[in-house]
Amino acid sequence: MKITPYFLSGIYLTLAARPDVVALIDAPRCEQDVGGRGGFLQDRRGTLFGDGAYARNRRVYSPGHWMHPGASSSAEDDLLKTLDSIAERHPNNPILLARGYLSALANTDLAGLASEWSERTGHRIATVSQGSLDDDWRDGAAAAQLALLSIYENDDAPLRPLITGWGPMRMEGDEIGNLIELQRLFALATGTDAGFLLDGQLNGAWHRPDAPHIVLGETDPENAIDSLQLPALPYGLGATDAFVRKLAEHRHEFSNDPATFDVSVWDRERQETQEQLLPLAIRQLAGRGAAVVADPARARGLTHALRELGLEVAQVYLLRRMDAVCPEADELSALGVQVLRDSDYYDARATLFEAAEDGAIEVIVGAGIFLDATREAGLAYVEEGFPCYLDHFIMPTPTMGTYGLLYLAERLDRALAQRAHRNRNQTRG
Repeated sequence: MKITPYFLSGIYLTLAARPDVVALIDAPRCEQDVGGRGGFLQDRRGTLFGDGAYARNRRVYSPGHWMHPGASSSAEDDLLKTLDSIAERHPNNPILLARGYLSALANTDLAGLASEWSERTGHRIATVSQGSLDDDWRDGAAAAQLALLSIYENDDAPLRPLITGWGPMRMEGDEIGNLIELQRLFALATGTDAGFLLDGQLNGAWHRPDAPHIVLGETDPENAIDSLQLPALPYGLGATDAFVRKLAEHRHEFSNDPATFDVSVWDRERQETQEQLLPLAIRQLAGRGAAVVADPARARGLTHALRELGLEVAQVYLLRRMDAVCPEADELSALGVQVLRDSDYYDARATLFEAAEDGAIEVIVGAGIFLDATREAGLAYVEEGFPCYLDHFIMPTPTMGTYGLLYLAERLDRALAQRAHRNRNQTRG
C-alpha cells in the first residue's frame, strides 16, 4: 500500500476549496469511500459529502447513488440521469465531471457526453482529464484546476492577478490561515489584491483570461505558460523573503499604478520575527531530529523552515509517484537528507522506526499518515498538509510566511515537550 494519495484525492481537495462547485465521479467504487473517509475525518468543516439523514447539501455524487446507495456504473444513461438530477438540485452551481478507476478502464467518453449535455441544458460543466492510471493526487489537483479555469473565465471580471497551483487542503484555521498570510504578503509586496482560484471562500469566483497569472508551489506545470512561476512555497524566512521580493519586482505587471514597495517595512518584520524566534530555537529546537511527510513543494518548504529553526531534518517522505518530474527530490538529497519517494507504507514505517531507534528523529512534521506508528516509536507529531486527523483549528494558524513560522515553532515546542513528558511517565510506569 503506497503512502501517496490517489488521483481522486487531488480532485476532492480542489473541490473542498471551491464550495460553489459540485462534482460527479463516474464509477468511483472504492475511491469514493476513500474520499468520503478523508473528507469526514481530516476536515471538520468539509462540505463535500453533506450531513444529515438525506445529505441534501452534499457536493459529490456518483451515478445512481440515489437509487442504489454505494453502487456505481459507467453507463452513459446513468450519467445523464444523474447530471439532470444534480442540475435540478444545484441549478446555479457549475459541475466537474471526473472518472473513477473503472470508468478509465471502460474509456467512457466523458468530454463528449459533457459537451452534448451542456448544449442541451445550458448548465456549466467541465471534464477533469486524466493522463494515466498512474497519476497521483498532485496530478488530480492540477487537472481539476485546469477544468475550473475553463469554467470561470469571464471577460467582464475584475482585472486582478490570478494565483493557481497552491490551494487550502481544509476549510480550517491552519489552511485558511495560510491563505490569509499569502494574501497579506501579496498586498505588502505589490500594493494590490490577488484572486486565488482555490480560495475556499468564494472571493475569486471569476477571472479574466488576460489577467496576470501566477503559479504557486509547482515546477513548470502545463498551465504556467506565459505566467510568473513561484515554485517555492513561502515556508521559513528565506523562502518568504524571496517570495515577497520576487512579487515586488513584478508589481508593475499586476497594476498600472502600483504602490511603492517599502523594503524597510518588510526588513523590520523579518528582523522582529528573528528576534522572537531566536530564544526558542536555541533553547528548545536546535539539534532536534525531524522527518517531513508531504508533497514535494511542501516538503521542500518545511525542510528549509525546520532547518532555519535549528532542527536537523534526517528524512523526507515525498508523497509523489516515482515517474513524476520532481526536482525537489534532488534538492533535498543534496542537503544530506534521506529522501523516500512514493514509499510502501510498511517499508516506510520500518525505516521510520529504525531512525527513531537510532535517535535521528524526534518529531515528524507533515501529513498525518504515520500517527499510529509514532505512538509506538515514541515520536512527536506536528500535522500539516493532507491528511490531518488530530490537529484542527478554528482561528487562523498558518505555517507559511513570517506569522506561520512563529506558529510552527510554537507547535514544535509543544509537541516535543509533550513527547518528553509522555516518554518520561511511561518509563516511570
